[in-house]
Amino acid sequence: MAFSIAFFALSESAACRGGYSERLFRCAARNGPAAVGASTFALLCTNAPPSKLGLGLLGDVADPAGLPFFGILLHVNPIASTLLLGFDFASDGAGLGVGPLPIPSDPSLAGQIFVAQAIWLWSGCSQLPLGLSSSKGAAIVILP
Repeated sequence: MAFSIAFFALSESAACRGGYSERLFRCAARNGPAAVGASTFALLCTNAPPSKLGLGLLGDVADPAGLPFFGILLHVNPIASTLLLGFDFASDGAGLGVGPLPIPSDPSLAGQIFVAQAIWLWSGCSQLPLGLSSSKGAAIVILP
């Protein structure tokens, strides 16, 4: 069985957890592969700010180098993408973020490639520009 998502680390900006930290965020797929009709598909993100709401971006054009935006790098290209979606991430007290990303039962999605990214706002973190941290992009291939 092939994996349908690449793992990515949120290391574009340092993460604050009671001060400056260079911990990496780790993100992965949850509830099985990204397949047509996977209504419970979600992305997981560790080392997120505890008990916070984050922003997930999904687009169809990646920017591997990253587009500078308010002190972070966007690896989902919002200008070139013909499909750009935002979705919520919510983290628990331990900093585990979950971003539900249900995939519709549309057979035309099979084989499509998307890129996803997470953005978090940290409160009380003077080391981060505007308090934002971002992930690198994760490629998501929709399986039939």
